[in-house]
Amino acid sequence: MEKELNSLEGMLVYEEVNRSEAQGYTILDTTWAFKRKRFPDGSVRKLKARLCVRGDQQVSEVDFFETYAPVIQWGTVRMLLVISITMNMVSKQVDYTYAFVHAPMENKVYVELPPLYGKQNKIWKLKQSLYGLRQSPLNFFQHLKRNLEQRGWKASEIDPCLFFKGDVICLVYVDDCLFFGKTLEDIDVEIRLFQEKKPDKFLLEEENNVAGFLGILMKKEDGKVELTQTGLITRILDMMGLEDSTAKSTPSEKGPLKKDEFGPPCTEG
Repeated sequence: MEKELNSLEGMLVYEEVNRSEAQGYTILDTTWAFKRKRFPDGSVRKLKARLCVRGDQQVSEVDFFETYAPVIQWGTVRMLLVISITMNMVSKQVDYTYAFVHAPMENKVYVELPPLYGKQNKIWKLKQSLYGLRQSPLNFFQHLKRNLEQRGWKASEIDPCLFFKGDVICLVYVDDCLFFGKTLEDIDVEIRLFQEKKPDKFLLEEENNVAGFLGILMKKEDGKVELTQTGLITRILDMMGLEDSTAKSTPSEKGPLKKDEFGPPCTEG
């Protein structure tokens, strides 16, 4: 929690003001969210404490307007995996640290000070987005897209979360980005540009490759890609009390599904 608050202060997320300044505005509560980040095999990667805004208290058309933010289509991810094998491309994964916090607020939002850290008659006026706000995902996507385009990237006309620049391709899924390129040097040059202050600096964590993108283990071998989520499946089985169930690779026969000769006739819904 201390680390989270120090980071928010260092990134100039808020301005502490008197409660009277927010007259006529909704003052939103804040809350703490704690989470275990895991590797694809289910092992704990790190512990996180995130300060969030009570977005459920926001009123539509008063506290927020547009909220929709696109994410990469999995068909696009699979297509790029196939292309990367066919063209012998390398990959690198990037996670934006405090992603939503990078995006500036376009309207006035006031929130209560964090639980356990309150001061009498003091609140925060947000200068940057915080997790929990209804508009935060859209704010970050627009901020990231604007910075990509200012750095020479071009968005796909088919998938708005697919970007191209020279010999490098970038896939965006909220705060996770996956880069494909002919060489790691080409990718590293673009990542370094994101860490520069102009037009906007981003805090990044680099992963070695595509292997753990979005918690999915991806193995490239003999011209094929295998996608598995063993850790997630195991946790679901444990949660449902099915850890001792009989294992079966698939309930369906191999090959394309055929017409059910004995089933009821097809009807329009």
